[in-house]
Amino acid sequence: MISKDTLKRNHVMQMAGDQIIIAFTYRRNGMLIGCKYRTLGKRFWQEKGADKVLYGLDDVREADEIIIVEGEIDKLSVEEAGFPNCVSVPNGAPQGIASKELLPLEETGYQIFIPVELQ
Repeated sequence: MISKDTLKRNHVMQMAGDQIIIAFTYRRNGMLIGCKYRTLGKRFWQEKGADKVLYGLDDVREADEIIIVEGEIDKLSVEEAGFPNCVSVPNGAPQGIASKELLPLEETGYQIFIPVELQ
């Protein structure tokens, strides 16, 4: 279970009307730059024109190690387990990642962990 403190720190909001909608706020330097919405039935949508940035970007600005996960719930869960130096990719896991896409990450000097689901 994700605690209220973790949800509050990450500015996660819940709206209720005809259905419950969870809002994940995307921030850069503390400023709101976009929002991704999710229903309990796993329907997702984002605000149009929002920058595609890592969810939790501000949490890794001073980190020496970065954990990259697939989604917002994964990021919150990893943080709840004691690892706030975690981000998620903006649109879930891609079908595949070319090694050339990882080169910019290697050049940052960060130690990067990318947990994957094995089948």
